Amino acid sequence: MSYQGRLIQIYFFRFFLKYFITALAVFIFIMFMASFLSIINEGGVMNGFSQYFFFKSMLWLVPSIFSYSLPFAFVMGFMLSFSEFENSGELKAAYAGGFSPKEIFPSVFSFSIILSIALVLANSWLVPLGNRRSREYVRTMFSNITNVNFTSQTFENVSNFSIYAQDVSISGALRKVKLFKREEKKTGIFSISASSGTMNFSEGGITIRLANGLIKFFSYGNNSRFYEGEFSSYDAFLPFYSSNNVPRSIPVKELTSVEILSLPDTDFSYKFQGLRQIFFRLFSGLSPVAFFFAAFSLSIIFSGKGKFIAFAMSLVSVFSYYGLAVFADFVSSKSPKFFPWITSLPFVVLLLFGFPIWKKSGDKL
Repeated sequence: MSYQGRLIQIYFFRFFLKYFITALAVFIFIMFMASFLSIINEGGVMNGFSQYFFFKSMLWLVPSIFSYSLPFAFVMGFMLSFSEFENSGELKAAYAGGFSPKEIFPSVFSFSIILSIALVLANSWLVPLGNRRSREYVRTMFSNITNVNFTSQTFENVSNFSIYAQDVSISGALRKVKLFKREEKKTGIFSISASSGTMNFSEGGITIRLANGLIKFFSYGNNSRFYEGEFSSYDAFLPFYSSNNVPRSIPVKELTSVEILSLPDTDFSYKFQGLRQIFFRLFSGLSPVAFFFAAFSLSIIFSGKGKFIAFAMSLVSVFSYYGLAVFADFVSSKSPKFFPWITSLPFVVLLLFGFPIWKKSGDKL
């Protein structure tokens, strides 16, 4: 390639990087805020939580956030930079100088390949590992609630308990109290109701003293198992710390690809979910390459329409790709006979749409 050809490739790539980095920053911020709101809206977190565990949970979400943000930023960065390059007249100047579109954008294409390889590797190992560690830190954070503010006619969660009182005084006196214990294994419902009571805070939890009430227990597994009894006085201690020793069933999304391949064949359903997840990760990681051809083709088709159309078409291509990916995963889950080839549907569709236009663009315009 001539010296002038290399210069124009570098020049457009600088245009592209400006929009790519800007779009990446915007999408990362949106993803961080969505993750932040998702965590704080879960039960009990607003009652006080460890900032250390919260920070660690968010930190381990960084690989996942980047994995989702990079393809979005790539397609938007390309289409917006193409539009500006065109509106400024520099694209026409390049055409007049004898360069075809195919000769201007190889640097961006190479970048899409590098990005795809990085995403495939990250999706196979770092992203699921990060999601798992983040979830574990969130569970630990929920089990260390240290600031509870009781108010009247409001359910408050403390470790494995929920407590409700119609009236709560400043001194800690309670009236018409209901106390529920959430069983970790969901074997049944344990509840206490009392006409009055008091609460006292200590370093390790809350001491509840109730008077004149009923204790009830109902078993989910055995409908005939029901207990009820009256009491004149009842004391309960609600610890701030809830044991997290109960094993958590790890979803396949939180298993690395190597761990999925190591799963025993005895549980076919779980193993099949894992294999679907591996292929989903693969073609999600390859999305920048597909987005390059789609963005290039859409930029040629809607040439001269302005940045708003470029922005809109970039969103259309992204949502089309991931919409098809979700649809393909759903079909494969319902009809295993279509697996694994249907998982490649979004990649193949965008490739068939964009590659012919890219190939023809070798002709001088």
